[in-house]
Amino acid sequence: GTTDAIFQAYTLICKKLEDVDGSKTKDRSSDRKDELTLCLVIPASQCGSLIGKGGSKIKEIREVTGASVQVASDPLPGSTERSVTVTGSRDAVTQCVYHICCVMLESPAKGTIVQYQPGRGGLSGRAMMGGRGDGR
Repeated sequence: GTTDAIFQAYTLICKKLEDVDGSKTKDRSSDRKDELTLCLVIPASQCGSLIGKGGSKIKEIREVTGASVQVASDPLPGSTERSVTVTGSRDAVTQCVYHICCVMLESPAKGTIVQYQPGRGGLSGRAMMGGRGDGR
């Protein structure tokens, strides 16, 4: 979709996550209850553009949005994609996703993209999410 459509979709998703997570975090400290974590899957060929020369682009995105952004150094199992973890307030995460989309539009993916599929490539989706992954 367009950047604006993606931006609106992520705004709604983050709002829903915040609403659902908010009911679970009433007993936690007020510092973390408003924080969301979103894991994106991005073609590895676009991660260099997202990071920028010497980390300049990712630093700019962090400073402008106030979100924490972590780009995995290795591709996800059996794919040519890497995970990008965005953490912050709903607004910070939403703005960060918008900036990431802009970078991706400016620098389209190169080469063949092998999409990540949990359970393929040696790791199950449960293991990837921190679960036991042994079917129990």
